[in-house]
Amino acid sequence: MQMIRQKIVPVVFLISCLAALTHICQLNGWLPAWQLTVKPEYRLLSVAEAPAELSYLTLPVTFSMTDMQRKVNEQIPEVLFDKPVTYQEREVRVKVTRTGSATVRADEKGVIRGSVPIAFRADANREGFFKPALNTSGRLTAYVDITLDVDENWNPVVNAKSRFKWRKRPIIKVFFREIDVADIISDEIQKLLDAQSNKLMEKLDQQFQFRRLAETSWAKLHAAVPVDEANGIWLTIVPKRAFLEPLEGDEYDLRSNLGLLAEVRLQQLERAPELTVGALPLLEKELPEQRTFRVSLDADLPYRALAPMLLSNVERADRVRVNDVDIYPSGGRVGVALDQTFNYPVWWQRFRVRSYSAGVPLLDRAGWRLKFEPEPQQASAVGRWVSVIAPDLQAQAPDAMVELDLAAQRLESQERLYTYLNRPLGNGLMMWSDIESMTPHSVHPAESGLVLVSVGEGQMRLLLGY
Repeated sequence: MQMIRQKIVPVVFLISCLAALTHICQLNGWLPAWQLTVKPEYRLLSVAEAPAELSYLTLPVTFSMTDMQRKVNEQIPEVLFDKPVTYQEREVRVKVTRTGSATVRADEKGVIRGSVPIAFRADANREGFFKPALNTSGRLTAYVDITLDVDENWNPVVNAKSRFKWRKRPIIKVFFREIDVADIISDEIQKLLDAQSNKLMEKLDQQFQFRRLAETSWAKLHAAVPVDEANGIWLTIVPKRAFLEPLEGDEYDLRSNLGLLAEVRLQQLERAPELTVGALPLLEKELPEQRTFRVSLDADLPYRALAPMLLSNVERADRVRVNDVDIYPSGGRVGVALDQTFNYPVWWQRFRVRSYSAGVPLLDRAGWRLKFEPEPQQASAVGRWVSVIAPDLQAQAPDAMVELDLAAQRLESQERLYTYLNRPLGNGLMMWSDIESMTPHSVHPAESGLVLVSVGEGQMRLLLGY
């Protein structure tokens, strides 16, 4: 007994004191908490950049009918024809003049329709008793329909078709007879109008050099613009294919759209990206089925924003206090570490433990909600020992589905994308886009938070003159 009092009791007392001191230090945070479950590995998952989907952009092309009318009037001379011709072995002096300005307008199908008033006069001198002097005059309106197109090599294709309508038919008086000669000379008038139409086509073909314009403009359609300098975000546009949409018009303008299938990206880069300008592609006429843009946008959801919602799902009794929560990436999952203190009635039954769980963040795309269902980890060696004393500790981890409403992120993403896509691009171009929808695409863990990738869709235009 004396040996027990002298040797064993002091050792037991010393061990008890050390255990009590260790426990007190652990409860006060001076020592690490008991580890209840195995910690998921901290691991960042590399996410490959998805190839950009081709977006459809339109560049309006407009021709003023006022300018076209001015050019047509410049091309048509006042005197269309004035020289002698031989008709039935007689010399007839024929003069065809323009009596007014040509009017030009385009119809809804893009056909340019022009009209011009014309006067006709023919005179023949007297050549004997049976060939008296002859003279006649008439008035007509000449019409020309011009179709303007561009072939796959960006060369203009101009076609013109002429016709006319008599307003005053030419009559010849021979002795006491009046002879209507309109039908006789109609073929000659038509030949004259056809000749003038061919000259007009040649001049218009020379003036509308689409290929030269396209070659000088192609490089300008490529763009790299800083849209968020604070975060180093660049908007890049790299056109790949070109289309000519159908022509339409009215009395004021002839209109079409140059359509572009282009890579439109928002990229986080330290400096301006180098853009490779390819050769001018062939101009296509068959439009693509999908004529909208699709641009992806990243938004950060910091882990600190998720912490309160995770904590609200922890089973809490009056004796439980959460000291700290840490959220971090674990590959495609999110790791959650909870530091908790269990306050039992007496101090030596109090425990400070650290428990871990992990879960995969899931998107409810239709409802713009983020779901997170924690998966408890297996008990650690220390955790099994602690659970012998307090078995209910094992359940103290997030135990229910957490849902985060992303309505605020949806609004913020749409406003940010609107700011990025509606701005001057330089080279006299401005981008203007209507964002019709925003859809959450994917979510993945990053170092300081979740990265939500959403996709905006709508109509995108490039405007000239800015």
